[in-house]
Amino acid sequence: MRMTRTIKWGLVALFWLGWSAACTSFSYSWRLAINHPIDWISLAPLYFAAYAVWGVFTVIVVHLGQRFPLERGKWFRSVLVHVLCAPCVAGLHSLITSFLNPWIWPDMTTKEAFSHAMQRNFLMMGSDDIFIYFTIVFTVQGWMYYQRYRDRELRTSVLETQLAKAQLMALKVQLHPHFLFNTLNSITELMHSDVRVAERVITRLSDLLRMTLENIGTQEVSLRDELDFVRGYLEIEQMRFQDRLHIDYEIAPETLDARVPNLMLQPLVENAVRHGISKSSKLGLIRIKTEIQGTRLCVYIRDNGPGLKTNGYSPAANFGIGLSTTRTRLEFLYGKDHSLELNNLPEGGLEVRLVVPFHALLKKVEVPSQPLTNSIPVRPTLEGVRS
Repeated sequence: MRMTRTIKWGLVALFWLGWSAACTSFSYSWRLAINHPIDWISLAPLYFAAYAVWGVFTVIVVHLGQRFPLERGKWFRSVLVHVLCAPCVAGLHSLITSFLNPWIWPDMTTKEAFSHAMQRNFLMMGSDDIFIYFTIVFTVQGWMYYQRYRDRELRTSVLETQLAKAQLMALKVQLHPHFLFNTLNSITELMHSDVRVAERVITRLSDLLRMTLENIGTQEVSLRDELDFVRGYLEIEQMRFQDRLHIDYEIAPETLDARVPNLMLQPLVENAVRHGISKSSKLGLIRIKTEIQGTRLCVYIRDNGPGLKTNGYSPAANFGIGLSTTRTRLEFLYGKDHSLELNNLPEGGLEVRLVVPFHALLKKVEVPSQPLTNSIPVRPTLEGVRS
């Protein structure tokens, strides 16, 4: 729970009141020790007035500490600003106390020039003021670092929650009664015509479930593993659509070791199947392409479906829960350092363009000699579909 601004500055005021009382008590005890006692009540106005001024200066110093943080890339400028500002604040404090002393402590104020009084106060209190200035600055820096740590902890917690939702969503898609019913029906038919293909479909279905369960709690996987999962999903979907679905892969080998969020591509491919291919009676085409552009990993998923509805619809209305969860996870993982765009293609269909920072896994896996293509063979009675 974050403190409100009123509570924060209330604690600052309470601190300086307590500090003033402590300094008054220390001075009172010291004067007793040297046999020059002064009443505590008589000492109090001087210290309370001096440190009440510091209560106001705290607002200024906190602003300077936040405006010029001591962090990488800003060290020289920030240190220079604080080194110049600290004596200026100390001088201003001496000016104010020199003006207040005759009014607060008239019996103990000597008749001297104001400039001499200010000089004496600066020499007496300047080092303390500079010490207080940098103490406040370092306290502000510590608080800022603490807040960043808490924000990272919160970000990690939310990421884990979003990942769990994505994994549960993938399981829901694969275990959806309608999907499972159609898949099992296809397997039943294949058992009479091509047992090998039927066994392959059963294996891929079990692989999907196993891969999903094995990666629970994993934030990032290699693009290779993510494509294996997507390929298994599309193999089963291709079995359902038979000769109406064609898959093309154009995967750059140097992208296979890239780190990507777990279950990142499956919702995007599912969107192409459910909202693109399934709503068209013509031959469906899904093309997945990856490439590296500078320090960016680019993934393109294209289909030849009807595309986005733009007339009278908000673009956000085209996003399902899976895509919304993917977008949220990308925002938490990369902040503004990513893009996820859905655009209608001039020739018809939809293109999903995903761009994220390219980071390779430390442990690289050998690139397969064969290209990534669909591995379910076509039934002998069907023609015209190349996998």
